[in-house]
Amino acid sequence: SLVDEKKISLLNKLKSSGIPLKEYVNGKIYRGVLTGLDKAFIIDKKTKDELILKNMNSAELIKPYLRGRDIKRYQVPNSDQFLIFIPKGWTNLNSGGKGDAWNWLKEKYTAIANHLSPYSDAAKKRYDKGEYWWELRACDYYAEFEKPKIMYLKFQVKPVFAFDESVIYPNSAIWIIPKNDLYLLGILNSKLGWFLISTFCTQIQNGYQLIFKYLGQIYIRTINFENPSDEAHHDKMVSLVSQILDLYEQQSQAKLPQQKTVLNRQIEATDRKIDELVYELYNLTEEEIKIVESGP
Repeated sequence: SLVDEKKISLLNKLKSSGIPLKEYVNGKIYRGVLTGLDKAFIIDKKTKDELILKNMNSAELIKPYLRGRDIKRYQVPNSDQFLIFIPKGWTNLNSGGKGDAWNWLKEKYTAIANHLSPYSDAAKKRYDKGEYWWELRACDYYAEFEKPKIMYLKFQVKPVFAFDESVIYPNSAIWIIPKNDLYLLGILNSKLGWFLISTFCTQIQNGYQLIFKYLGQIYIRTINFENPSDEAHHDKMVSLVSQILDLYEQQSQAKLPQQKTVLNRQIEATDRKIDELVYELYNLTEEEIKIVESGP
C-alpha cells in the first residue's frame, strides 16, 4: 500500500541518518539482577535498618534495589527495597580461603547470615547462585550498576527511559545502557524513538518487548562534533533533557496542586521541544512527521 511505501521510505531515510543502537553503545546493554530467590535476598527498609543495627558490617552487603514498577519516564528512580549483594567469588576473596566459609560469614556478618539461614535449602536448589548458596550468580557487569546509566523497562506500552547516577541495582525486568548520555536519552524518549521501537520490537498485548536483539536495530542519529551545526544540536538536546529531568525532580517535591500544574505544563512544553529537535536532527518533513505521529 501507499502508506507502507511511505513508511519504508521514511525508515530508509532514518537508517541513512545514523547507526544502529547496538553499534552506538558498542553492544553494551545489560539485564538487571537475577537472585533466584527474591524472598531471601530482597529486603525492605525496615529489615535493612534492623540488620545494620544488629551488625554494622551488614551495610557493606546491602545495595539499593529497583523493581520494574519504580522506573518512570525521565524521573530519578526511587525505591524502598534493598538487595543483599554477595556475588560469586566474594566469599573466597574476602574470607582468605578459610575452610569453613559459612562460619566465617556468621562471625563477620552475623545479622546477614542469620537472615539468610532459614532460606538455605531453597537457596541451594537455585540455578542462579555462586560458589556458595548465599552468593548470587557470576556477572561481569555488576560494577555498571554503580555508575551513571540509562535504565528502561523490558516491556513498555510507551517510552519509559530514565537516567540514574546513583548506586542502584535493578531487577531483571529492567535493563541498563551504561552510558552517561542525555542526548541518547532524549532520542529514546521521543515520539520518533517510540516509532522506531514499535517498528523493530516485538508487539505484546498493548505494548512492546524491548529485547536487545530488536531494540539494538533502531537508528540513532550520529553527531559529527567537527560540524558546528551538529554540535549545536547535540548541546541543545543535552540542555533540554537536563531541563526536563530538573522539572520532574521539582514536580516530585512540589506540595501545592498549583505548583504541580505549572510544572506539568513546563514538562509538556519541554517534551514538545525535544520531539521537534529530534525531527530536525533526522531532517524529517511535515509529511514524515505525520507518519511518525500516526502511531504503529
